[in-house]
Amino acid sequence: RALLLAEEGVGAICQALRGHMESASVAVKACGALWNLTFEEDGVAAAVEAAAVEAVTAALRQHSLLADVQAAGVAVFANIAVVADRRWSLIEADVHNLVLRAMEDFPNSEEVAVQGCRALFLLSFDGKCKPLATQAAERASFLAAE
Repeated sequence: RALLLAEEGVGAICQALRGHMESASVAVKACGALWNLTFEEDGVAAAVEAAAVEAVTAALRQHSLLADVQAAGVAVFANIAVVADRRWSLIEADVHNLVLRAMEDFPNSEEVAVQGCRALFLLSFDGKCKPLATQAAERASFLAAE
């Protein structure tokens, strides 16, 4: 982990994801690696610097039918949302709607549900983000009740 962060490994992962966007295998592995690397604030900073939000957003749109990509991508967003000053950039990237779409598309995926709820919960901590995150969370709650 430390070596990947020190040697700009996050940037290389994001570059691989962007360069091989059509590959589901690359998307699953890259999003999974970013998920693991963003558990701490230094990893979040490296991911934001490497434009991981944009790369993961593109991967979720490209691979909208793959629960594994959706779960890992949503988990990256949740990890980034732990850092308060990164939350609004996630809202600006329409992450809350991507999270909701993943939850709608994969109602039987426990990992998508857990990571989706976690992301929306963390986004709702920010005063500016709260109305949009809460709206998405309410929609997710409604879907769960159906």
